[in-house]
Amino acid sequence: MAIFRTYSKSEQACIDAALLCEMGLDAVVVEDRAYGGNILGATSASIRIELPEEQFAEATSLLAEVESATSPPLTESAPLHNVTQQSPTRLRSFLRWLLVYDLMFEVLVACCPALFTPKVPEEVEQYFTSLALSDALWRFAYLSHWPLLGLTMVANALCLGELRIGRTLYACTLGWAIVCMLGPPPPVAGPLFGFFGSLQWTGASIALALMYWSPLAQRFVR
Repeated sequence: MAIFRTYSKSEQACIDAALLCEMGLDAVVVEDRAYGGNILGATSASIRIELPEEQFAEATSLLAEVESATSPPLTESAPLHNVTQQSPTRLRSFLRWLLVYDLMFEVLVACCPALFTPKVPEEVEQYFTSLALSDALWRFAYLSHWPLLGLTMVANALCLGELRIGRTLYACTLGWAIVCMLGPPPPVAGPLFGFFGSLQWTGASIALALMYWSPLAQRFVR
């Protein structure tokens, strides 16, 4: 093991080491607080990451990609460096909240459908039925309901585990759901379903964008 990078704050060293370990590298944080002489340059830095020398090039490349995606290149001693590196953690928590909300909404709709679908007069129902675009699309949406619901729940669970297959499945189920919306006639929904359903669609779109076009995309590599 050899010294790969030195730090003035142990928090940043732990964050970088965790990222490197996630990518399969043998990163170890070493913190020797007894080395007071490092202030005067008499000893090596007390907080550092050690790696096998053959992994230096890959580790440098990975950390450079993360740093370029989150902020302009800054020196390690710059006061904004530690703040900027915390943004992936906040984004990760936000993404998890979106996925949990999506999953809970799907479970609630599956268990209590009558809670969100008020009864309408037969004349209104017949009129809405006449507005359906295609019987074939309607049949496709009807047959897709339970398989799509099940795959959506599986995709959410896999995305919470930050797996690449989960991200791909999540994108597929979102597109599948959009196609299914073209089939049935216009739905009659209460204000609760309209409000929470709109939040669910908005959150799902934001979650998909975060998983593909944000620094969190680096985590979905397994």
